[in-house]
Amino acid sequence: HPGRLAASDAQMLNAINTVLERVGAEPLLRAAQALQGDVPLVLTWPELDHYGRSELPAGQRWWGPSMLAQAGLSPTWPAGPGPKVFAYLKSEHPDHELVLKALVKLGCRTVCYLPEVSAGRPPPVVSPLIDYARGPVDLSVTLPGCDLCVCHAGEATLAQALLAGVPAFLLPTQTEQYLISRQAART
Repeated sequence: HPGRLAASDAQMLNAINTVLERVGAEPLLRAAQALQGDVPLVLTWPELDHYGRSELPAGQRWWGPSMLAQAGLSPTWPAGPGPKVFAYLKSEHPDHELVLKALVKLGCRTVCYLPEVSAGRPPPVVSPLIDYARGPVDLSVTLPGCDLCVCHAGEATLAQALLAGVPAFLLPTQTEQYLISRQAART
């Protein structure tokens, strides 16, 4: 909601300027100024750059994606001969249940991190072929043994899947994820 966003920005600006006044610094004119640094950091690869840039302005460079720390749960793969799939899904995507049903139908052994399920909500699909993780999964352990990664195209998850050589099926839920998905498909 635009009104709520403007009110949030105003509250942030007021808090920042209160601190700046206490230390004798000049106030900011806009809340966004608090997020501006001296040097732009482009934390992606050219292949995943949201804007499809092949070159950056002078003085800028790609630093690579910001990766998640190697932490989380180790996967517990369901028994059986099927392909191993890691799925990081959120129930806000309208097709999350349909995707899980399709993975079961294809005989895929799936480790699924669905935050809503780990928080106590019933799983959308119950099958011996799906293990719902109780919390975030250690991707450095999980992805190297996978045949497929299904995710919403969050850059850290997608980048780690690509580094592990794992194909990704992307289900974006927001504009940034859509742009990354589009770039990944192009490369």
